[in-house]
Amino acid sequence: IKECKKELEREVQSLQKAYEVGARVPEYIDCYFPSTEEERNQYNNFFLVQEFIEGKNLPNLLQSRREKLTEGSNVNDFFEEKELFAYLIDLLETLHLLKQQNILHRDIKPQNIIQRSIRSDEHKEAGENKKLYLVDFGSSKQLEPGIETENSIYYTKNHPRTPFYAPPEVLRETDLDSLRLERNKYKWLIGDFNSDLLLHKHRWTRDIYSLGITIFDLLTGIPKTIFYRYQPSDKDWGNWMSNLKEKIPNLYPILEKMTRFYPDERYQTAMAPLLEASAQAWYVYGDREDKSWLLKDKLLKDSLESIDEKGINLPLLQKQFLQKSKDEQDREDYRKSFRKNRNP
Repeated sequence: IKECKKELEREVQSLQKAYEVGARVPEYIDCYFPSTEEERNQYNNFFLVQEFIEGKNLPNLLQSRREKLTEGSNVNDFFEEKELFAYLIDLLETLHLLKQQNILHRDIKPQNIIQRSIRSDEHKEAGENKKLYLVDFGSSKQLEPGIETENSIYYTKNHPRTPFYAPPEVLRETDLDSLRLERNKYKWLIGDFNSDLLLHKHRWTRDIYSLGITIFDLLTGIPKTIFYRYQPSDKDWGNWMSNLKEKIPNLYPILEKMTRFYPDERYQTAMAPLLEASAQAWYVYGDREDKSWLLKDKLLKDSLESIDEKGINLPLLQKQFLQKSKDEQDREDYRKSFRKNRNP
């Protein structure tokens, strides 16, 4: 129990730090630990009190739009590509900030994402209206800095109704019966990934994969012919991808890389797809006056530092996007400094 308490305290501190730097997660309010005497009682549990995020989760949001469907409308046109770009960027920003606190969520799916609805005219809060928040950290893992050699950080107990959002490498022998999977079909998959002693090096791709599948699901739903992936590609998966590529041609290449079968072929951190998605959305949907797609403040600083540190040679579009973001940030910093000096 003492170890559980330490782990919960560490998770709470890290989540609070992530919240304070801008991650869209619930704010920590309070927690309760049983006393020494109460620890002997199995019915005394730890309790974590967090901010209530008012709004609709993604399935409820989808249902609301379905109810507003007019006669003759395309049943799959609930979300436009531009809107999905914004959703993806919102959540990648949060994944990046969670990674900086060494937190893996490990249960990203539509039910755990809420579009916030704020009934307030305050400018600070109004800016967060309609933003996507990541909730339910019950399966999350707080990684200790420097400890990176255990594949166990990858695994959680898969829920029978939501296994599809988890990447194929997390499947365990004990999951086969609960998920009603054909043992012979998945046996090689489990053996292949279990023998990979370097799987932990790709740990951050787990949440990235789940987020990509979530966006795909939001667009068309998951076809009934597709369940848990057991090989890199098959006819049903290929047909689904072709349909998605046609609907979201600008966003599809990013999501496709996020959801590749093998973890070493995916983006390894959230910053890479965040930069690529932001630059692509800025190029396709932005204009000279539209600054909403530009990176700002900490995210811009982290992006520039990551590129310098790794010596990355970016594509021309991303270079232009970062320069535009930096120029706008410099102008905003100058305006703030001018106002401060003018009104000390």
